[in-house]
Amino acid sequence: MPTARPSFSHDAANRLWTLVSALGDHFGTGPAALSALILNDSRFFAEARRAAVGLTSFPFSSRRMDQALGHIAHIWPSDLAWPDHVARVDPLPFPEEKEPEVRHRLTKMLADKAAKEAGNGPDDQG
Repeated sequence: MPTARPSFSHDAANRLWTLVSALGDHFGTGPAALSALILNDSRFFAEARRAAVGLTSFPFSSRRMDQALGHIAHIWPSDLAWPDHVARVDPLPFPEEKEPEVRHRLTKMLADKAAKEAGNGPDDQG
């Protein structure tokens, strides 16, 4: 009996989740914070995760996916390797008025992560 191929939405969710996971690890944050920052929708990346592990389908518009992937490519850190099995897309800058906020919050996420790893973070219990 042939093995069922993953649906297009499952495949797209897997690729997106691979990128979101790598970014979250790099910046020391979760998918909801990244999704809210990148798309103004704290649930989009969590929905991709649920679809990636096969719990749900992943309904999305191509415009929304292009926006998510383009913004991820735009903020992708130069010191972080892009996953080999995920096609690289052209970066999509944020609107001019949003760019400084995005950069500021990403810088703060990195600083918070570094402080936490050094034992000086807000979550440090002493």
